[in-house]
Amino acid sequence: MSKSASRGASKKTSEIQHSQGSGLLVTGFVLGILATLGGQWLLRSGFTGNNLPDQDIAAVDAGDEFEFYTLLGNMEVEVPEASMVNVEDDDVIYWLQAGSFRAPDDAESMRVSLLLKNMEAEVKPFSHQGIIWHRVIAGPFQTKTVMNKAKQDLIQEGMPSITLRQNPFE
Repeated sequence: MSKSASRGASKKTSEIQHSQGSGLLVTGFVLGILATLGGQWLLRSGFTGNNLPDQDIAAVDAGDEFEFYTLLGNMEVEVPEASMVNVEDDDVIYWLQAGSFRAPDDAESMRVSLLLKNMEAEVKPFSHQGIIWHRVIAGPFQTKTVMNKAKQDLIQEGMPSITLRQNPFE
């Protein structure tokens, strides 16, 4: 008998907790509706929350001439020619060094992968401290904008590159 009495008591407490939770839900819902209706009534009744007297508003409207519109209107600034920089410099050819390898087969493999990505590339051997290296060079790029686009494409493929500049008259 004691088992059945304890089971009945646990059901009653869960029913009480459930009814309290739903009572709180209904109370919150009713308070939300009242707050919404009260806010609408305040807006319709002319409450704006603006505590400025009418005289201060009239004073602001009377002084509507501002000088800052005319202060800089006639000012002209001369920029010297030396400080102007042309973004697309026609005298420079850009290259990207995608890699440098000791083994020529590794360099050739990277050159082929660049060709498959529609990027012109070539292998140029050079000597540094008596060791022959094989540079993989992509390009040439006539503008910096095109070179930056190619550099971003290489970065997305996981191949960081070094920018090389060449003056065509050298």
